[in-house]
Amino acid sequence: MALPAGPTRGPDAELANQAASRALLAAARDATAGRAATVELERDDAGRYLVATARPEELEDVRQALERLIAEALPAAFVAAADSAAGAATAFHRGSPGARFDAAFDALLDETGPAPSGGVRDPAWVLVRRDPAAPRLSQSPRPDTPPFPAAPAVADRRPAAHRHVPDEVVTTWVGSAYRLPSETTLTQAHLLRTVLEDWLEPDRDPSLYEFAAEVGRAGRLVVRLSATPEAASAWEARLDRALADLATPDRRENVAGLLQRARGLWSRRLADPAGLAQAAASALARGASPEQAIAHIHGLLGLPSPDEVAAAAGGATLTARLVYGT
Repeated sequence: MALPAGPTRGPDAELANQAASRALLAAARDATAGRAATVELERDDAGRYLVATARPEELEDVRQALERLIAEALPAAFVAAADSAAGAATAFHRGSPGARFDAAFDALLDETGPAPSGGVRDPAWVLVRRDPAAPRLSQSPRPDTPPFPAAPAVADRRPAAHRHVPDEVVTTWVGSAYRLPSETTLTQAHLLRTVLEDWLEPDRDPSLYEFAAEVGRAGRLVVRLSATPEAASAWEARLDRALADLATPDRRENVAGLLQRARGLWSRRLADPAGLAQAAASALARGASPEQAIAHIHGLLGLPSPDEVAAAAGGATLTARLVYGT
């Protein structure tokens, strides 16, 4: 069950979201107690997801229990307990350099991204299609696109929203947001993220402490990393260069190999019913219809052409970057 994310960001909003998630999960488990079912809660940039796994004969009762739960105010006891737990868990993190980076980067993302439609859910910025001939959600005409669009010159120029926040810290944080082409599908966006992570192999570099990429709101690929101050600028350039490389024709064989590995990763993830349910729910939270969500799942399990990843990477534009640290 998908609960789309609201437009508010920042440390206080994150604290409220954590408390709400804790209360929702506790109440959901209480509402389904005694049934042959488990309930977990997952989150991404599009929303929160209650993922229930149940025996077939219990499924309908579990679904109805969860629908009743989200239609009403949560019991006060669960809310109070969640507020206390979330406050204790974030007390140490609040005010830390990492928290200050998160707050500054979230503010920059809000500043450079369009306002959510109706204040409730984001526009359906991604298209989820069965085939190229299927109707498009975009109202603007789609220009003819060559198989390999020109690679973006993101490594050679700074976006308009480029900020450096100095601080006397031993770690440097870098946040980057790339706007994807307007015709990018949700499947392409996720495959691009998966291939980009594999291409960069961030876990093999001891100078890199953290690396996280996600398909964010408003048609953006959002990447956060932290590294030693000496290595941070090199990772900025390496990230930009990787997107340009993925769009280069002579790298097609490399991209094809990474897509094979990406397909294996998604196959394992979607073989778990809970993982499949969350992937479908995330598409729904972004504005997809049920039929489009099913097509998205099939797309992740298929083997797309390297041209699809190249098109998304080649049209990516660096729109925001924040460097926090010395």
